[in-house]
Amino acid sequence: MLLKANQGASRRVAVLTDTGNFVLQELNSDGSVRDKKLWQSFDYPTDTLLLGMKLGYNFKTGKNWALTSWVSDKFPAAGPFTLGIDPNGTSQLILWIRKDIQWRSGIWNNGKFPNLKDYLFRFDYVSNDEEKYFTLSAAENAWDIDFPMYHIDKEGAILHYDTSTSDRLEYSQYSRSGSNIHNSLTTVVDCRKAKSYEFYPGCVKQQLPECRNKSWFDSTQGYVLSEGTKYEKRNQIFGVADCEVRCLSNCSCVAYAFIYPNRTGCELWTNNTQLLENGQAYSSRREFYIQRKHYRGVSQIEEKMSLTEVGSSVGHSKRFRRKRKLTIGKNHGIHVFSFENIVQATDNFSPSNRLGQGGYGVVYKGTLADNQEIAIKRLSTTSKQGRLEFMNEVKLVAKLQHNNLVKLIGCCIEQGEKILVYEYMENKSLDYFLFDSDRKLLLDWKMRFNIIEGVAQGLLYLHKYSRLKIIHRDLKTGNILLDQEMNPKISDFGMARLFQQNESGANTTRLVGTLGYMSPEYAMDGYVSVKSDVFSFGILVLEIISSKKNNDSYCSDCPLNLIGYAWELWTDNRGSELIDQTSILDNHHQEEAMKCINVGLLCVQENPADRPTMSTVVTMIANEAYQLPKPNNPAFFIGKGLSQAEHPQYDLEQGSLNSASISEIGVR
Repeated sequence: MLLKANQGASRRVAVLTDTGNFVLQELNSDGSVRDKKLWQSFDYPTDTLLLGMKLGYNFKTGKNWALTSWVSDKFPAAGPFTLGIDPNGTSQLILWIRKDIQWRSGIWNNGKFPNLKDYLFRFDYVSNDEEKYFTLSAAENAWDIDFPMYHIDKEGAILHYDTSTSDRLEYSQYSRSGSNIHNSLTTVVDCRKAKSYEFYPGCVKQQLPECRNKSWFDSTQGYVLSEGTKYEKRNQIFGVADCEVRCLSNCSCVAYAFIYPNRTGCELWTNNTQLLENGQAYSSRREFYIQRKHYRGVSQIEEKMSLTEVGSSVGHSKRFRRKRKLTIGKNHGIHVFSFENIVQATDNFSPSNRLGQGGYGVVYKGTLADNQEIAIKRLSTTSKQGRLEFMNEVKLVAKLQHNNLVKLIGCCIEQGEKILVYEYMENKSLDYFLFDSDRKLLLDWKMRFNIIEGVAQGLLYLHKYSRLKIIHRDLKTGNILLDQEMNPKISDFGMARLFQQNESGANTTRLVGTLGYMSPEYAMDGYVSVKSDVFSFGILVLEIISSKKNNDSYCSDCPLNLIGYAWELWTDNRGSELIDQTSILDNHHQEEAMKCINVGLLCVQENPADRPTMSTVVTMIANEAYQLPKPNNPAFFIGKGLSQAEHPQYDLEQGSLNSASISEIGVR
């Protein structure tokens, strides 16, 4: 965009570049724009780093380029957090809260910082006599990133954000032609989480009073029943981080809140304040940040009293102790629906709205009062696993933000119900198309390749780049949902396992998942790791390429499942016979499909150490020049095949389902 001054005025123009830089420049006598910049917005960064912007110093002009957070989302004044280059001369970035260091990136090396785990973006470093700075660019393997940026939020979290465009072909009534814009916002550093189990490297340990050992503050909604001593900081430069620091430093402070509608100013409450938390969406409630006790992991979440007890005097009240219920609510970023809302949305769980049934309940289609379509998963009241899977799924999925993961909208916990509310996927699940002789014709190779690619990106996010390190444990075609444009979204996190970032795997006596998709070390020995999901992904890839189910038999004289059949064709140089040729339009598609078979076989190798990580898988799929290694012997089954209807979900606590036991599994 180019803005010119009126005739007779100064010969200057303002240009808005494609990178977002607003530049003031002079015109030559012939009307062309001079290269010299009189002024540019990139010299005055706010809370977001764009392509071409600098983080660093200009020694000649004294200019310091640094990001500064907003006070709040509704008040863009300079907040307490600053991200900039180390003033002591080292090639690293530092995040300050006011004047205190909160995080260090570590020394820059070849485009990366050791404490900034980000595979999408890289930083370039320039250092000379005049200036020293970093600039942002997309990594070589991030082939679809059009507009990367970094953002520092009001609470000091560093997030990356990218906008990428990918073309979609028009396909029948299941798609809309044209370009599709994908936006992704992912937290890469959050030192406030370092006080719990979500640790980010580089965070500087806060010097807190002894009274704050193993405690933290959490957002909730409710009412003040009775106040203890209250202090106020009415200055609007105080945001949420400032309020927390002041409350943490005062041992008698048990809660704080904002004063102004723009989420600034601080109210701090001391002992003997009584706050009533309420899961319903009443408009008269207000937001508080309340002291909690430190916990580690989802498995330790317990039932809480509906009255949050702040101060010792409240804890002895029998009247409040009788009012117990499961509280999840706003502090986990989801909406808590009333059971009445759910009944109305599903027309009293009408059979006509029933979408399907899984191992732990029934899924219904619903429509909210604002006409938003939703998918409602109603957990079975008879399932021994229902409560654990429900708590697991809500806590995990509420924290996950990725284009290739299904979005959790809310839940319902009234009247003994355990209900999950998800975004509605118009095109159901992948198996609905893949294993139907007519519907599979709608899946051309570009769509299939896009699904493989999308599932790989979603798994990579779960394993490496989400706030939590998560192993799904039940990846299969039935748990890959397809949106209106046939983009894949991984769903059903009821069996997911949470790990510390430094944990590689663990043994478990509780075996859950679907036979035919379990890795051999998990099915036989109960050992689960990220390589368990890689194995399931490999089966998924082979199924997508062939339109065949893994547990069917594909050899009359020696009944092999799909893995064994694919391996037999591959070793006989007949791998192309595995490809569903109805999806192939040209030789390039054939080559891509053969490459994906190779990737799939690498993922299902018998030895977990031989299988690639999802980071490597994404690189293999995306990089046409990548030289794929030859796969070793896979783990495959020899024996009676199981039809898709016989795919059981298995749990050692409940015994075998559908007459399929672990003893039927043979691993070569």
